Amino acid sequence: IVKTVSRGITLTDKICITAMGGTNDIKNLYVYPEKVQLQGETHYGTMIIDCCVSAEDNSLVYHIKAKKNTVISIFTNLKMATDEDYMAHPAFCDMFVVTQKEEIYDTPVIIATKNNGREGVKPLFLCAGFTSGLHPEYDTDLLCAYKRTDDKYSSLTAMKSKPLEGNVGAVLNPCLAFSLKMPADGEIGFFIGSGDNIEDVRNIGRKYKELSNIYRAFDLSRTRCSIEKDHLNLACGDINYFFIHLLKLGIGESLIDRQIFGKDRRKLWKFGISGNNPLICVVLCHSEKAEELKRIMRMWCFYSSRGFIVDMALVCCDESGYMAPIRDLADTLVARALSVGSSYHGEIYVITPQNGACPDELQLNSDIYYQL
Repeated sequence: IVKTVSRGITLTDKICITAMGGTNDIKNLYVYPEKVQLQGETHYGTMIIDCCVSAEDNSLVYHIKAKKNTVISIFTNLKMATDEDYMAHPAFCDMFVVTQKEEIYDTPVIIATKNNGREGVKPLFLCAGFTSGLHPEYDTDLLCAYKRTDDKYSSLTAMKSKPLEGNVGAVLNPCLAFSLKMPADGEIGFFIGSGDNIEDVRNIGRKYKELSNIYRAFDLSRTRCSIEKDHLNLACGDINYFFIHLLKLGIGESLIDRQIFGKDRRKLWKFGISGNNPLICVVLCHSEKAEELKRIMRMWCFYSSRGFIVDMALVCCDESGYMAPIRDLADTLVARALSVGSSYHGEIYVITPQNGACPDELQLNSDIYYQL
């Protein structure tokens, strides 16, 4: 399950990939710095799925190895919305999406455009498809995908009853649904990418139609991780630590959960925090916990380097009343983090509460809370 995020925009909901051909049996799941790999068994044999984020264009890229006759189904809801859209109108944030099919190298590609007509808001563009030579079934109308099965959950897993109908256009509930029967034992690629205009996403489609460019995306992702390790001074175990905590910083629909569970992000305004981005709150009471704080700061830098916007609040508390060392440590680490040079990052706030304790509004409305 992956949530695609590009430049602060949630492109899709979670992506579900299934393989029909007997009972699916997940054997192994590995998280590497540069990719995620899943290994499973179907009736026809072993299937391996690798997934990474391209270092060139932030496209989500899949490399799939499967046996002949294995039916691979991919399903996700199209969102193409900012977090502000979710907070303003969570039930309608996927409106105004128009999909179309284009042939690139004799292979169908789905291009989605969202233009809500608001002044000053640029249209959003998305492109998704398989590598060249494949002719999958497809559909972008969620209601039609549901009608093909006995219950709504079947379309999220197998989409098995009837062929996909190929609906495109201005659909009420936009989605991406693909189904492909492996023509032979081998490997294929799948991609989802976004751009500033329709020609940009067409170029992404042309690029990832070549399986060699799928390989290249994984090579560049590995190179980027090596550079990040040196540039961000990442320590052993940092990457896994960052990815584990990333689940708690989910954006989009998680903002609805915040509203359901009584969180009011407006209460962060008094601290100068907008509340539009996921928030890490770190309460620093002891300067000797500096190493743990440095790791959290590296996590913020890592998210920024990947284009994931996260705000951080450093709350300097000291029961003894002598706060200068803690405040100086926080200021030093903030300056170091901001010097990393990522052009796309969240904000870091250093807060000194008057009573020496973390305000309840910060603790209750943060997504991750540390007390050091």
